[in-house]
Amino acid sequence: MIDALVPDRLRYLLQSLQINEALRELNATTGYRFTAVYRFTASGAANLAIFDRESDAPESLLVVPEGASYCGIVRESKDAFLVTRSLEDGRIVKHPAREAVQSYCGVPLVGEDGEVFGSLCHFDFEPRDVPDEVPALMLEVSRYLSPESGLNELAETVAQRITRLGQMASAMRDAAQDPDELRETFDMYAQPVRLQAEALSPSVRDAMELRVSALLASILGSPVQPEDEAVRLCHPRALCCAPPRQALPEHQSWSITAR
Repeated sequence: MIDALVPDRLRYLLQSLQINEALRELNATTGYRFTAVYRFTASGAANLAIFDRESDAPESLLVVPEGASYCGIVRESKDAFLVTRSLEDGRIVKHPAREAVQSYCGVPLVGEDGEVFGSLCHFDFEPRDVPDEVPALMLEVSRYLSPESGLNELAETVAQRITRLGQMASAMRDAAQDPDELRETFDMYAQPVRLQAEALSPSVRDAMELRVSALLASILGSPVQPEDEAVRLCHPRALCCAPPRQALPEHQSWSITAR
């Protein structure tokens, strides 16, 4: 039984932009290992925030290619999706996540324009049963997540990953046999960062790309132009978060398809 005060606490946390703490609180109502918010991009889904009750979430969960997660089903159906035992679920026999992610409960995040921009989800590498009140609470919480939710946190994460990429420069130079191999190695590590940045606003995404390009030029020994103003503006403090959108009308409902 979920504490009656939980919905109010979650609403307060999200309205005060404490998205990571909200995910921690939401996760505590379940047996799932992970609780996350993903924003859909042209190439898949980028993680905005994630809570892992066992440790730091693997970096492989920060960017999910198109069709590689159950969030893609939420995106296509514009509806909630529930999997309790993936290996016994005939709906997802050919799904690439079937063996790794054996339980999932996700709901769509819908903007004021009616478009699905992301997903709120619980998932685990083991089978999990889930009471009806869990997806119901997730649907209620989803009303307080807007397209701008989590963008500050994501910008900070991307900036930190670019910094770590720069710290790897010396090791990449030592390992590469020639400039082409060095560029290939750099791109291998930089590509996940670029994909994660796709979820950011265009101006901030472009600023992050400028930082990555400048870093590559520096590693290759090419002349680097003075840092563009946009690069400095990509710091999370330069981003603006819009106020949480209003709750959806009470009569709007979603169906949960489960096995």
